[in-house]
Amino acid sequence: MTDAHEFDRQINEIGVDGMRLSLSSIPEAKKALQQLRVGERAVRAINRSVNSEQRAIRSAYSEKKANAGSGGSTVLSLFGKRGAAGSYRAAAKRDVQSERDSILAPYDVVKQRADAIIDQIANAKSQIDLFILQIKEEDISQVTCDQAHCTKCGRSLSHNDNFCGNCGHKTQ
Repeated sequence: MTDAHEFDRQINEIGVDGMRLSLSSIPEAKKALQQLRVGERAVRAINRSVNSEQRAIRSAYSEKKANAGSGGSTVLSLFGKRGAAGSYRAAAKRDVQSERDSILAPYDVVKQRADAIIDQIANAKSQIDLFILQIKEEDISQVTCDQAHCTKCGRSLSHNDNFCGNCGHKTQ
């Protein structure tokens, strides 16, 4: 059984929590996207492990809860104290449930943190995708602005063309 603090330590080692990105080019953005994807997969794997641990804890406590208070309540029942026996069983089951909840609480905190990190990664990936699109659009607009066009028909021309290849208009 892995302790909740161990899962928390594993998340810290991944290094994506609170990650700051400063991008200036498409290759940097693609590298950052790849790092975020790797980090996201690792955090999701930890989240699955936490879920598995919680299921195991719940299963163990389910059996424990079913048997809670059975020994003492039998003795009380023998002496004709059925109401006291039922109260004893109920109190024992509440104690087992309270113990289970206190053990599960740190795992819930780790899951909430992992979910928050996964949301942050998704947001960062969207921002990087948007950055890449903006850079590509800027590159396309620079290319179209740098190209010469025929003043008569509007077709793109190379800077060496003296005549338009489409309509034959003299360009220079």
